[in-house]
Amino acid sequence: MDTLEQLALWYLRLNGYFTLPNFIAHAHDGARTDVDVLGVRFPHSTEYPDDGAHLHFRLNKTDVVLTEVKTGECALNGPWKGKSAKQPLECILKRVGLFDSNAW
Repeated sequence: MDTLEQLALWYLRLNGYFTLPNFIAHAHDGARTDVDVLGVRFPHSTEYPDDGAHLHFRLNKTDVVLTEVKTGECALNGPWKGKSAKQPLECILKRVGLFDSNAW
């Protein structure tokens, strides 16, 4: 994990998120893609004062963050923006379980 990924992880961690670095989504045919930092924040999480100037939490809602860390200008990796059969974002969302799989 490089320095910028650690910075993202600790920023989320100190703002009440449970964090998981380098989350890899797999399918029956192997790894599909990864998320540099996966973060989950539950509605009543408290530990340190939150960064209210940049993060806006909704009461009684669980917040899930898929973090891709880049240097320079904002850009997505090829697998994230391609329209291949693998559909990496869909794979991540299904693996994390954010939505009913019947909705896809």
